[in-house]
Amino acid sequence: ADLGLRESIPGLVAILDDAQAEGARRATAIEKLVRIDRELGKSYLQKLARDATAEVRIAALEQLLALAPQEALAVAQRLTQSELTSERQAAWDALAQIPGPQADRLIASGFEAYRNNQLPDDVRLNVREAAQGRLPSELLAKASKSQPSDTASSPSDLY
Repeated sequence: ADLGLRESIPGLVAILDDAQAEGARRATAIEKLVRIDRELGKSYLQKLARDATAEVRIAALEQLLALAPQEALAVAQRLTQSELTSERQAAWDALAQIPGPQADRLIASGFEAYRNNQLPDDVRLNVREAAQGRLPSELLAKASKSQPSDTASSPSDLY
């Protein structure tokens, strides 16, 4: 990496370590640190995925997804149960991008909750999109017939 960029690492680390810093600032610092020094950035991601700030947790998940999808899996699984809409949505969107049978099982479990109307409305579309291409098309088609509001193309289609 460019020497000038490497000189910014201590400042970025200081921002990440400052729990009082604004969430958006810390989230940006995560992205920059990973771009400058992947390994150093990656070493912070698991810790930041448990940060007190949702914005930081989501940014850590997104970076983990790019660097280490299997490590992102556990974070995404935990965030599907978050009380915050933004985290639940980010978690389901991440799961859709993680390959492998563990992610498939989590998506299938989420889709089962979707089919049984046991999901909060704010993540139903995210779960359905995660299931696209991962679950048998007959299952998706069957659920579409019983869940017309999720396939509406505009808000007026819901009424």
